[in-house]
Amino acid sequence: MRSERLQEGAAQAKAYSRKVLTIVGGIHATTLPADYLHPDIDLVCINEGVFAFREVVEHFEAGRDFRDIAGLAVNHGASGTSRRGDRSRT
Repeated sequence: MRSERLQEGAAQAKAYSRKVLTIVGGIHATTLPADYLHPDIDLVCINEGVFAFREVVEHFEAGRDFRDIAGLAVNHGASGTSRRGDRSRT
């Protein structure tokens, strides 16, 4: 139920502008990241999000790719997803 609501919210944000970056995280995203593999969700943060989120903001502002950030699953649309290992839990 929760993932469906987040997917709906992400779809609304993307309907406003495809440039909106959507990211989800938390215990559900960490334990079941596949629940959030949705066309309107750009990033799924797995494990510790505080440090990953800081890197996401820095990458977003600089126009850099997110694939080198540990602990993220990155949605590439029709070409699938990528994930660069887990971030350690603190």
